[in-house]
Amino acid sequence: MLSSLIGNHMKINLCGQLYYVCSRLLDWHKCLGHMSEQASRQLMDNTKDFPCVKIPKSTPICPGCAQGKMASKAFPDSQSRAIANFELIHLDLKELPMILYHKYKYFIIFVNDQSGSMFTFNLQQKSDTFVAMKAFKAYVRIQQGKTIRRWCFDAGGEFKSVEVTAWLK
Repeated sequence: MLSSLIGNHMKINLCGQLYYVCSRLLDWHKCLGHMSEQASRQLMDNTKDFPCVKIPKSTPICPGCAQGKMASKAFPDSQSRAIANFELIHLDLKELPMILYHKYKYFIIFVNDQSGSMFTFNLQQKSDTFVAMKAFKAYVRIQQGKTIRRWCFDAGGEFKSVEVTAWLK
């Protein structure tokens, strides 16, 4: 019989297609992009054939939502500022609280020190950092007609590879 349970929340229907089954509010919360409890109630009330999910009196705090609401200072304060646009670029690699649809688990952010403008690239692996740095440098050179003079980043391991070190020299 093809309706066997796969994992905790995956099932196979009669056509052999894999689909997601959620029975708890926390599962729906994660599955539907971390929507609020109020939005979940409206969805259940206003959607035909939506499964009835019991909403407990006290809902646990979702770790992904809590992390998303935390303020973090990515870069230490600097005493010097760039004079020209794209002269100094700050960058940092961050992990997303959950894997996105296209299997992106990380994102890298580039901040132009002079203008404060930010650019992000979604990454599937930490090892994609170097490819994103080269792509951003090419964007600045081709689209903006500028050359990046300095890079500022933390001492994270993603920037310590032999490949990145040689490229930055």
